[in-house]
Amino acid sequence: MSRGKSQFTSYVEEMALCVHPMDGHKKLFAMLQAYFDESGIDHETEFCILAGYAGGVGQWKRFERKWRHILKTYGVTEFHAKRFFKRDEKGHRLDQYVNWTDTKAEAFIRELLHCIIAVKIYPISCILVKAEWNTLTYGERRYLTGGIFDGDKFTTSGAASKAYFLPFQFCIFIACGMCERGQKVHFAFDLNRDFHGYSREYFKLLKNLLGLRWAPQLGQPSWPTSLEAVQLQAADLLAYLLMMFSPTRLADPKAIPDWMLRQAAQRRTMKTMLFLDRQGIELGRPRIASLERIIRGVMDVLMRQVQCGRCGLTTRHRGSMLDKIFEHQSVLSQDERHINYACPECNHLALSLVVPGGRVDPEVNLKKFPDDLTNWLVVLRCEKIGCESRVILLAPVKHEGGKEVALTEAMSQWRNHSARCANNHPPLYPLDSVTAWTLA
Repeated sequence: MSRGKSQFTSYVEEMALCVHPMDGHKKLFAMLQAYFDESGIDHETEFCILAGYAGGVGQWKRFERKWRHILKTYGVTEFHAKRFFKRDEKGHRLDQYVNWTDTKAEAFIRELLHCIIAVKIYPISCILVKAEWNTLTYGERRYLTGGIFDGDKFTTSGAASKAYFLPFQFCIFIACGMCERGQKVHFAFDLNRDFHGYSREYFKLLKNLLGLRWAPQLGQPSWPTSLEAVQLQAADLLAYLLMMFSPTRLADPKAIPDWMLRQAAQRRTMKTMLFLDRQGIELGRPRIASLERIIRGVMDVLMRQVQCGRCGLTTRHRGSMLDKIFEHQSVLSQDERHINYACPECNHLALSLVVPGGRVDPEVNLKKFPDDLTNWLVVLRCEKIGCESRVILLAPVKHEGGKEVALTEAMSQWRNHSARCANNHPPLYPLDSVTAWTLA
């Protein structure tokens, strides 16, 4: 019995039925191959490359039919570019290509390339020159690979030694930039096993960043084999051709790729295929800084506790807001940071502990949190005549009437317990406010 067309189900088609949204919105799928498992992640090679294609479900289904037909015609089980192009010490082909003539091999690769350009799938790639990655500061490299700094120290380590995650990040953003309104892009990665776990966590981090403009376009990641998802075999071919061309491109920015790479990258644009050499890093620094700010934006949902130094009450505050207090005045002692704090419960001003660590909570509604408090930064004069320092404190004040009225009422009830200026002097009584402003 012959197999009808209706019995053919592609990997992308199956995934499209399983991922959100399930309401008829069009979905894009980006199929990306990392070329560093043996040739880029190790410390001896010059480049880290992530490359592949993005396209709609219908285009990928057409692609898969054509690709599988070509493999079947030539008797190839699974295509791997490195094995196809490799030769033994005598110049002979390897594996299933061992008896192939050059004519047959060229016809085969031309058919594969024609399969790629015959459907509307678009190349995505980022090539990072590893020497240039090392010109970034250690802090930049940690930020750009998922490290989170909470004002005192990194709460997550990032992966500063793993250059791969910069191309990983850029390719995700490039694919999201291809989405139309309401679309999501889902990702299939063919990655080295050692990097699978961290890439999963890093993808989750990107999805939870409130400052990330493209977060709504981020769909679901998956890690199929290239046998399960033949689309990854096309990504493998593109990544391999880019790897072979990269040394030439590094030596001569105007170098022209060979005919295979030109065809594989036929629908490319400058924005979807990046080459991060020295010039590329410099041109990309504004974008890198933007990415760093986005990752810093996770501080907006890093909630930290302040514990009143008198009554022990704790209140939660955004890490980014506490950073502003640290910039003005704080005391660091034995790895513990203290700030002047006006407790809304006991109404005392106390040098209070900022509890170490924090919790990233992407579910917090920042416009409503805290529900009944306005956070003020208040600057008071100290009692020492001639002291140029001030008593700077965090004051969460309950919303009762107007904000300024509520602050004035709260200040009338404050009593000092242990608040001090930078020169260790208590505030002047009656309290004399130099200035005050709300903290966003």
